[in-house]
Amino acid sequence: MKKTNISLILMTTIILLTLIVNSTTQAQTSQNLIVLEATRTINVENFGLLNVTDTITIKNNGTIPVSSFKIAIKKDFVKNLCYIGVKDQDNRKLELKYIGVEETTNYTYWEVFFNEPINPEKTKNLIVITVYGGLINPIPESEQTYEFNFYYYPTLPYYIKNCKVEIKIPRGATTKNETSPIEVSDLSPLTYKTFYFQYNYTRNSLINVEFQREIKPYDIAYIKVKETYVLKNIGFSTIEKWEFKLPEGATKISVSDAAGPIKADIDQGNLTTKTTVTISFTSGRKEVLGPGIIYTIHVAYLLPADTYLKNINTAYRLIVPIYPEVPALVTKGTTIIILPIDTKVNPPKIETTPTGQILQPQIEQNKVIYTYYNTTASTGNLKINITYSVNPLYTLTRPLTYAAILTAIATIYIATRKVRVAVTPPTVEVPVAVPVPTPIINEFCRVYEEKLALLLELDKLEEALKTRKIKKKDYKRRLKIYERELMNVNKEVEKVKEELRKAAPKLEDYIKRIELLEAERESVKASINQLERSYKTGRITKLAYAKLRRQYEGRLRKIYSNMDKVIFELREATK
Repeated sequence: MKKTNISLILMTTIILLTLIVNSTTQAQTSQNLIVLEATRTINVENFGLLNVTDTITIKNNGTIPVSSFKIAIKKDFVKNLCYIGVKDQDNRKLELKYIGVEETTNYTYWEVFFNEPINPEKTKNLIVITVYGGLINPIPESEQTYEFNFYYYPTLPYYIKNCKVEIKIPRGATTKNETSPIEVSDLSPLTYKTFYFQYNYTRNSLINVEFQREIKPYDIAYIKVKETYVLKNIGFSTIEKWEFKLPEGATKISVSDAAGPIKADIDQGNLTTKTTVTISFTSGRKEVLGPGIIYTIHVAYLLPADTYLKNINTAYRLIVPIYPEVPALVTKGTTIIILPIDTKVNPPKIETTPTGQILQPQIEQNKVIYTYYNTTASTGNLKINITYSVNPLYTLTRPLTYAAILTAIATIYIATRKVRVAVTPPTVEVPVAVPVPTPIINEFCRVYEEKLALLLELDKLEEALKTRKIKKKDYKRRLKIYERELMNVNKEVEKVKEELRKAAPKLEDYIKRIELLEAERESVKASINQLERSYKTGRITKLAYAKLRRQYEGRLRKIYSNMDKVIFELREATK
């Protein structure tokens, strides 16, 4: 009896183990799916990246709908993987989940989730994009030849009926390797074949980048951002130009290096498009980025707070991009978020990127620091989410602190100036060129730009109330803060304006132009308010209201543009 029981238990165990193994294999290879067509294009990029695009046609050969698809990459290449993403045939980005490494096969797996399941006998097209960095290396003493090892076919855990592979090298490069399409059929799941490739290239070179981004979200109306790019040319050729992108809504952009401001070509974006910054090394800084040279670029700009910072009850939620967008390998990056003093930060969750890289924040007092490695432009859209609460006294006392500091600076400056005048002995008047009071001009421009930013925020706040994008209670709360800030800034503007009048009477024309534009703005705002009242009381039609409203808003935009222009001209007067 006992032997019979043992035999039954053994048989049952064996059956269960067989079912488990079979189900694991089924889950791993998904025999229901096959790949009818796979087209791989391996693009060798100018600055040493491999950008791989796999276009895949999947068919469901099973009897039940399938909702996901697996991707596999050899562990040896995953360490060089900078980005992985998947889109469907309608160019919609699909959810991608990092699964991990299977030690028995040495493959790393990701799972792609379809927006709609594939029904039996139906097909679906997918586009898989992967970017690799650090694989291309210069061959020493060759002066122009680069080399890399890679693998031909998409390593998928499915049978591939037909596969075509093509290698594209940069324009102007040459190679003795085969680059024309290679076509094969009937590939077994996880078919893996590596190849060695060489090419000669003298136009562009290899760049490694170290990056740091510092984000301060607590300035009124805008978020301050500072970035540092350390470029290292590890190739053979001199780099002629360098291009990178800034997040949506970036404004007040300045670019510099150790020698001072850089003349950069800035293709300004808006709230939905990115800004492209291009720096030429052939004009003004000729051959500065030659082979072996390390070069550092500093960038500063503002981001609109209402786009990236949301107020939720007593807390704030900051959603910002942490990665740079550059066309080269970022070997190391650091993003530092500096929050107000006495901020309470909810411990952020550990973020796992599509490549499997874990972003574990380091918290130091009011700083949240992220460090990451081997990224590139494709990761630029990834954002981090920080929730924090601020000491209520901070918001109330900050304007007073600013006012006190600026008053102290102004008092010291005036007192020092008076002392200098008092102790200067009488001298014979000699006609000399009057120096431009650069510090006072810069201070006036700074405080007026802060005032202009507040005026724009007040306009946005009013529009948000009218379109019901903000509750009346929140509107009143934010309005009080902005009005308090504006009152303090107006005091600063008036003080510095008088200083500017005394120090440089010849600049009176700039001040008058600003004052006229302010008066014009007040007139247009009053006209808009009157227009609103006329429409609400039925004195004008909806069509007339819309037409006049557009005209007034156009005049407002022109006024703000002219204010910016005056400030720009005033700054130019110091050069």
